[in-house]
Amino acid sequence: MVYITQSHPDKDSVIIKVEGTIDRESLPILEEIYRKNFESGKRITIDLGKISSVGRTGRDFLRKIQDKTQLTQLPTYIQMAIGNGKLWDDP
Repeated sequence: MVYITQSHPDKDSVIIKVEGTIDRESLPILEEIYRKNFESGKRITIDLGKISSVGRTGRDFLRKIQDKTQLTQLPTYIQMAIGNGKLWDDP
């Protein structure tokens, strides 16, 4: 289960807070919110401070967007998982 909220500190940016689990079932929700904000040209920050787990599809998504998005409050295991694309990958 995932809980996602958005706040807009100004007209050009959005903070997306994610709580719970990012997995195959919840990822489409996060992807859609991200896509809409990205396409509208907003600076995107994703706050992952209350994530309990991230599945392989979630890690792949975070890895894909990390260069164009500010990811904050990443738990250590997520930093390792998306850091170089080789750690934490499932066989």
